[in-house]
Amino acid sequence: MRFYGRNIVRNTAQNLVSCWRSVARTLAEHYRYERPLGIRTTGYVYRRKKGEQANEFRDDVLYEPTGYGQLEQVAALVRPGPGDVVMDFGCGKGRAVAFFATKGVAKSMGVEFRAELAAVARENAARLVGRTSPVEILVGDFLEVDLDPVTLFFMYNPAGEKTLKVLAARMGESLARRPRPIRLAYVFPICAQLFDDCPFLARLPAAEGVKDIAVWVGGAGSGAGEGAPGAGPHPSTG
Repeated sequence: MRFYGRNIVRNTAQNLVSCWRSVARTLAEHYRYERPLGIRTTGYVYRRKKGEQANEFRDDVLYEPTGYGQLEQVAALVRPGPGDVVMDFGCGKGRAVAFFATKGVAKSMGVEFRAELAAVARENAARLVGRTSPVEILVGDFLEVDLDPVTLFFMYNPAGEKTLKVLAARMGESLARRPRPIRLAYVFPICAQLFDDCPFLARLPAAEGVKDIAVWVGGAGSGAGEGAPGAGPHPSTG
């Protein structure tokens, strides 16, 4: 009985510490990022509403925002610039879209399956302070959007293996239609092996060892291997 009591106390203490750390992180992000940017993207949406449609393979992951620290790490690795069109797969409330829209890219785009989250993302884009790029938020399945304009792909664990396998194939088809250098940044990369197996992508060496972030380069001029449309380093990836 004492053993179970100690376990309950220990687990309760661990949960309280985790909760307070989460609250502290949220407050820090609010005052350092959200408030200066004029947006509101915090919070979590774990449960699907009754009757709400899932994606084709029913492996979509419900909303959790990417940490701003991780976004800063991604930006340092991929170095977004004026020649980039960015797309965030499963953009939620638009945190990453807003972040990249302050980095001088040609366009920052997001696609979100849930209409209510996409509406919030659009509101955040309208309020965004310091925006340097146009923003577009699309509603729907990201397996159905046009990938041809995109040069910088971003995602934070948006779906499971079945969906991401189709996405990888569609990226390859897009590069065949429109050869161009691309980068893919994947935060919390549970299905990283799918992209490692793509002949048109190669891991960015600078990202090796970065916790919970994987980055690939590919396409024309990327040097991503024989399956790539071209060879040689992309000027923005080093």
